[in-house]
Amino acid sequence: MIYFRFNPILLIYLVAIGTPLLFTTTYIIAAYEGHVPWGIPFIQGCTYITDTGIRPIESYIFRSGLISIMVIIGIIFYFFCEWLILISEGAAKKIAFVSFYIAILACLCLNISVLQGTAETLMGVHRIFAKTFFILLFISQVIYTIGDYKYRMIENKYALGVRVIAVFIQIITISLNLLSLIIPAISTPAYEWLMVVFLLAWFWSFVFDNTIFNDQTVQLREIKKYIKQRINVFTILKKFKYFKK
Repeated sequence: MIYFRFNPILLIYLVAIGTPLLFTTTYIIAAYEGHVPWGIPFIQGCTYITDTGIRPIESYIFRSGLISIMVIIGIIFYFFCEWLILISEGAAKKIAFVSFYIAILACLCLNISVLQGTAETLMGVHRIFAKTFFILLFISQVIYTIGDYKYRMIENKYALGVRVIAVFIQIITISLNLLSLIIPAISTPAYEWLMVVFLLAWFWSFVFDNTIFNDQTVQLREIKKYIKQRINVFTILKKFKYFKK
């Protein structure tokens, strides 16, 4: 594997900022068009996230944006996979790849789910793939967090705190969401919004934990410096050979 080609914190920013921006945009458009009621979805539970991306024109923004975000998440977990292998000197190779492949499968599930709609297929299909996405990505996050803590010992207490809280609340929200399938009386769209909020909070934790990216930046800088030195040496040798003649 080729390690640390560029700093993945930029991709994390795209996911952590781009996702709420996307959902806020599609919700406002959907509410303005009268497709969903006005409110504060993650508190009032006035509408499901899916409902903000079913009808045009918001559906075009919703689907294209979410598919792009899933691609970025897949790339991010590739770098997470590399990092675990590097810091564990190969000992965590299996764990790293399991986390990576589960994340990729989760992203594929959500991409399938967002292509569903009332005019294309049964909404039941959409719900199955959407719920599978949350479960799989949650599992991938837990595996990575355990592996990262075991082999590197997270230095920043805020990063670890945010991750633990995010994982804990995701357990609660995912459990309630699944339980609502059996007990419809406790069902509310707020669960879906809260799952997204704390899923993103896990990604935001890397903003505090900058150590994970320091080695990457240093190595990249050293490689560039080495290449520059080599070029300078070759230039001097060529000039020397020219004047010698």
